[in-house]
Amino acid sequence: MLIVASTSGTAALPVELCLRAAERGLTSVALTVDRVLDAARAAPSVRKRLADVGDIVIDSAAPYGDGLLRMDGVEHPCCPFSGHRRGDRACGRW
Repeated sequence: MLIVASTSGTAALPVELCLRAAERGLTSVALTVDRVLDAARAAPSVRKRLADVGDIVIDSAAPYGDGLLRMDGVEHPCCPFSGHRRGDRACGRW
């Protein structure tokens, strides 16, 4: 089994990994975000998306834009949902 995560679902490497796993008879689990994928459908440069090639697709339900923390005086949320390790560094340890 191969587990692959990509918030956008449009990056070439995760898609390629799932395709190669299928060639080898492995089941792939794709962790991605449906809302982001909906936006990606409109992009003509995107050929295949992770949700299209994964055998099992799990929606992580990350918010659009990937930010979780709203702060007074800051227009957009910060601290990414998709990468808790990066979030630890960006927001401090909670």
